[in-house]
Amino acid sequence: MSSSRGSLRRGAPGVLKTTAWILVLLLMVWSLLIISPTCRSATFLDFRRDGHGGFGDSSNTMLESMAAYSSGLWCTVGNWGGGSIWRVGPNGQMSKAGNLGSNDTGAPATQVFNGKLYAGTTNDINGASLWQVDVDGTVSKYKQLAANQWNVSAMADFSNNLWYGTLNKDGSSSIYRMDATGNTTKITDIPGAEVSSMVSSPGDMWVGTINPDGSSTVYRIDNTGKSTEVTTVPNSNVEAAANYDGDPWWGTNRDDGTADLVKFDRNGIEVQRVVIPQPNADIDTMFTSGDKLYVGMYSFENGGSVWAYDGTNITQASENGFGNKDNRSVSAIGANDGRLYAGTSNFATGAELWSAQLPPPDFYFAEGTTRPGFQPFIAILNQSATNPATVDIDFLKGDGTTQEYQMTVPAGARGTLNVADVLGVGDDAAHDFSTRIQSSEYTIAERPCYFTYKGQWSGGTDVIGATDPGYEFYFAEGTTRPGFQTYFAVANLGADTANVKATYYTGDGQTRTEEISIPPYSRGTMDVNATLGSADDAAHDFSTKIESTNGQPLLAERPEFFYYKNMWPGGSDVIGVPDPGYEFYFAEGTTRPGFDTYFAVANLGDEAAQVKATYYTGDGQTPTAEITVPPNSRGTINARDTLGSADDAAHDFSTKIESTNGRPVLAERPSYFLYNGLWPGGETVIGISSPDTSFKFAEGTTRDGFQTYFTVGNFDKAGEVATVRFRFRLGDGSVIERIIEVQPSSRQTVNANEILGPSVDFATEVDSIAPEGARPMNVSIERPMYFNFNGVWPGGTDVIGSQQ
Repeated sequence: MSSSRGSLRRGAPGVLKTTAWILVLLLMVWSLLIISPTCRSATFLDFRRDGHGGFGDSSNTMLESMAAYSSGLWCTVGNWGGGSIWRVGPNGQMSKAGNLGSNDTGAPATQVFNGKLYAGTTNDINGASLWQVDVDGTVSKYKQLAANQWNVSAMADFSNNLWYGTLNKDGSSSIYRMDATGNTTKITDIPGAEVSSMVSSPGDMWVGTINPDGSSTVYRIDNTGKSTEVTTVPNSNVEAAANYDGDPWWGTNRDDGTADLVKFDRNGIEVQRVVIPQPNADIDTMFTSGDKLYVGMYSFENGGSVWAYDGTNITQASENGFGNKDNRSVSAIGANDGRLYAGTSNFATGAELWSAQLPPPDFYFAEGTTRPGFQPFIAILNQSATNPATVDIDFLKGDGTTQEYQMTVPAGARGTLNVADVLGVGDDAAHDFSTRIQSSEYTIAERPCYFTYKGQWSGGTDVIGATDPGYEFYFAEGTTRPGFQTYFAVANLGADTANVKATYYTGDGQTRTEEISIPPYSRGTMDVNATLGSADDAAHDFSTKIESTNGQPLLAERPEFFYYKNMWPGGSDVIGVPDPGYEFYFAEGTTRPGFDTYFAVANLGDEAAQVKATYYTGDGQTPTAEITVPPNSRGTINARDTLGSADDAAHDFSTKIESTNGRPVLAERPSYFLYNGLWPGGETVIGISSPDTSFKFAEGTTRDGFQTYFTVGNFDKAGEVATVRFRFRLGDGSVIERIIEVQPSSRQTVNANEILGPSVDFATEVDSIAPEGARPMNVSIERPMYFNFNGVWPGGTDVIGSQQ
């Protein structure tokens, strides 16, 4: 998402051509008249230049917008001779993915929606258009807009729709909403004003406009499309917006040459204002990454710069102009693969791309306990090949207290913490905990846990930590049928009490709610059986939405314990996802004897969802199954009903679950098993929204009583073989590597025990690779494990690898 207002004022390629050429001539004259030394301020990010000179064409004068998508960072580039879309590779190298249409001079707005990347263009000849980038990198024109709609100035994903604003020939603006099938509805026209920015927050979508008198107006739009004017800001242009810490923040440029970051409440009352201490500079773009809000600035005198706000202080993060004042503006900011990217406008020698390593992300877990019968661990993969990682672990306990622990993980290795060694064992709330993990280096954190629930049901669970707390979390699976006990563990990661609401969408179309309050920096637990009761019917199958109702950041997990069909005891656990979607991918799945695999599909909307499951089997076949899920309900697909059961590769599969009528859904895969006729258990995972090229796992072992596999799904239907490299990182820092090939529309299994031998603890990095100049195939990768922990607690776990 990006703002085009700064582009309109400064003559970017993505605006009216006549105005642009005039402004360029003025810039050339002014640059001869004004001599200003480059200001080298103290900065905290070490930027490197990844691209310059307009990336081979000096008439590529502005990098207009950025979005992380399909294993890369995608950029739109403005050029009066025709704009283009580019992909940034893992080492910062740029490659053109495609040109925009005739007379499309740029694309100032981008947004990922429904598994695709959309770009909105500027065209004052034929009218603007929407372009689409598919997961395979194909660039195509998606929708032509009216001839009088000259510019798509802003985009946002809100309430499972793509929203965009247009600037029209008559000086007005229009706001549109498009669903996943492409159906478009005009929400409103705004006479005489220019839509400059859009941003979504929990429950609302916000639009900033700039008025002819130099003031700006902010509008709030709910999920029905109702628009409310919230506030008007006099003598200020709202140039950009971003969601920071759950709230919309606005970048305003005032008539006196100062620029501010401003937060309003839902009623338009100013809550906070942060003055950027740089005179005669304007805000061009804003972007949130981790716990910081990054701001791209324009300065004709000194060159553009990046600033960072951490909730308390605003600090310059780059030097002015990156050492060259011809980089007049930081016109776009994005992030991918641990790096912050900044694109410039440069009318002298062409746009540039700069990047800097971001601070390592934190990891969070909501669930955890060292009550009797539970043995949780924390596994840490240190991704640095050269530096040991200092890891700080904060346990947020159920009694409201916290406990800290620090450990060191050698470079390129994995480390393990037995949580009971820190917290001890006890049957009280002080031994229930959530966890926050911070590290000096980039890491991956995972929490395996082994148990015997109430001394009866043994098993294990495992999740990879979340890096982004949020305000809403969704779960597709859940049941309180006889033999099932379901909980929700909720971590309050804020400094104030969190009010938390759970809404259960049951299989018979009803909804039930439950509410709790959680003290600051603590965890709470919801017992779903106590709310819904237990019975063997659809009314006791459910999907769930967990939400913070007072704006405190949360994390929610769903631990579940069971005695499946009175035969197979076990447990499972997942962290919720922040939004429903339209496509979900799973690498693992089998209907071999001793395995029952299901897909739970949540439809939390008010219309029925048509859902299709496509199975990519080990022998290369692609059978399908379809169901209809009623509104505000959940449905279940039994894979055995389509595939049957047999002990061969045709009954191993990866899966794509998709909504075929544009209704947002959520898909989860619970599986129950008796592994090799010996070890009973179960696991569940929520599917990923799109395949990727890189996955990481912190946990893995071939100790006695453990069997570890990796499953790889190649969903490509064009006949492309996926080449996949496994790097097993052992506890001493050594690496064992294997490369496999996965046929198109198929899945393959890797047996880690066969590769590594016995008694090895390891972490794993898995990458799809390709020859120089070729693009790696997107895949999905999971790690199913089966075990008999300490010879007494059999079970199994499964996780999809981290895409951090």
